Amino acid sequence: MLFGVMESSWLGNDVPLKPGSTFTLGGMSSKPQVVGGTVDFSNAMEASEVKLKVPVQKGVPITTTYVRGVAGELQVRCDSGQTFTWENAFITGVIPVTSGDSSEMEITFGGGTPLET
Repeated sequence: MLFGVMESSWLGNDVPLKPGSTFTLGGMSSKPQVVGGTVDFSNAMEASEVKLKVPVQKGVPITTTYVRGVAGELQVRCDSGQTFTWENAFITGVIPVTSGDSSEMEITFGGGTPLET
């Protein structure tokens, strides 16, 4: 089975998702370093980025459901069996909202290295 469907929760509350949500796993990353006539590497930490496409639903308060300036648990569950948990995730940037037939918000989270179960 290949990864097809993603589910998510933020601060213990399920987040409904539309197709197209993405995540980039952060953590230690090796960076090439030129040393004389050879190439070696050094390690550096890189942030995770999770972009959730969330439908705009009548009666769901955006600013109190997706509070900025707060760190908390973000979970991404994949239908292929993996669950990724960022214990101190936070919303980054602004929350763009699109109207019309495909009304949605794209909520971007930042964090460190997730736990994978």
